[in-house]
Amino acid sequence: MLFAVPAQPDDTAAIFKVRFDAIHKISPQYYPPDMIHQWANEKRLEDFISNPDDEIRIVVRMSDEIFGFGAIIVAKNELRACYVAPQCAGQGIGSKIVAELEHIAKQRNLKFLELDSPLNAERFYLKNGYQIIERREYVMRNGMTMASVKMKKILT
Repeated sequence: MLFAVPAQPDDTAAIFKVRFDAIHKISPQYYPPDMIHQWANEKRLEDFISNPDDEIRIVVRMSDEIFGFGAIIVAKNELRACYVAPQCAGQGIGSKIVAELEHIAKQRNLKFLELDSPLNAERFYLKNGYQIIERREYVMRNGMTMASVKMKKILT
């Protein structure tokens, strides 16, 4: 059975692996390989550990293996991340992560969540009740821009 639980400091390496692998499995129809490489390597370990945005992070695990993770930033009403290990794609893990993050957001009295969705995840978020606000360019840490979709969901 899969459980969505708060992420622990010891989960960092597994979280980075899930994120890296998930990004690298994105079809080149969405982003060129050089952009995928930049995106996969954009997150810095020291920033993740210090957590300057005060992310609330969860992981989905079975036994000791992590199959997905997600994060929200309460102060920004932001769904920051939802990544699933490629071998588990399409099994409902991403929806489980989003549902749990939304539950946490509601517990903290948030009325909505927003996110910058990569193009490949647009349909996933639409299926999970998010609506498109606008199409735009997301600026990565290195200054490279990638097409994204600003989305929002009212939490009821």
